[in-house]
Amino acid sequence: LISYPTVSDDFDQLCINLDNLDLQDADMIIASFALRKNERVVHLTASGNNIGAPGVAALVECIQYQQKHRKNRSTINSVNLSDNLIDFNGAAYISKGLFGHPPCDRHYQQSSCRQCCGSAPKLKYLDLSNNLLKENGIKSLVLPQKMCFLKELRLNKN
Repeated sequence: LISYPTVSDDFDQLCINLDNLDLQDADMIIASFALRKNERVVHLTASGNNIGAPGVAALVECIQYQQKHRKNRSTINSVNLSDNLIDFNGAAYISKGLFGHPPCDRHYQQSSCRQCCGSAPKLKYLDLSNNLLKENGIKSLVLPQKMCFLKELRLNKN
């Protein structure tokens, strides 16, 4: 794993760069387990690998674990998984695990939704460009992305 400071004023926050390492699902499962207890990583990029639904599921569990056990401390809030093998099943893990649940009426009305998704992990950036999501995978992500915290969702070339 290669880590370096992100471009921020807080050098205690790190980015893990796993781009183009030919990672498979088993590798992502191991990396996700190791990241669970790391309190400095806020950005993970694993673009250009062979990560599919099992690897995504492990990463979702990692982020959920961090959110549950860290309360007010930093968690992974930015993930780049572009150029992988993520399909509808991977999108479903992300949608359910990171966005909490399908959006409620509050999300469509754009009023406060803290009551229903306040405990959902606060992922701010997600790049799933150039994967195998197809229409159903994209739909499973686009509707719930109206959750409180996600600022940017990239789904180009799916």
